[in-house]
Amino acid sequence: MPIQAGLLFLISKESFMNFIPKNIENAYGKLNANFTLKGDLNKIKSTGFMQISEAGIKTNGVNIEKINSDIDFSNNSIIIKKAVGYVNNSPIVFFP
Repeated sequence: MPIQAGLLFLISKESFMNFIPKNIENAYGKLNANFTLKGDLNKIKSTGFMQISEAGIKTNGVNIEKINSDIDFSNNSIIIKKAVGYVNNSPIVFFP
């Protein structure tokens, strides 16, 4: 299945590499995204969406599974509509 994404991040390579866990053992899932994000934490210009489904990651002995999220970047705001995952079979759910 092809991945389609439009991403623009204006951060340094060092900052990006520090964000990613160093010991990823496994990662999988589906990403459907088309968004732009400009500005800083005080003023954001954004459009689009990002959806993650049937995803998981295992790092440093922690297994996060069944990750599903829906994030709306429209109207210069970031709205997390849904974020669900399971850590070692225990649910972590975010609904605004």
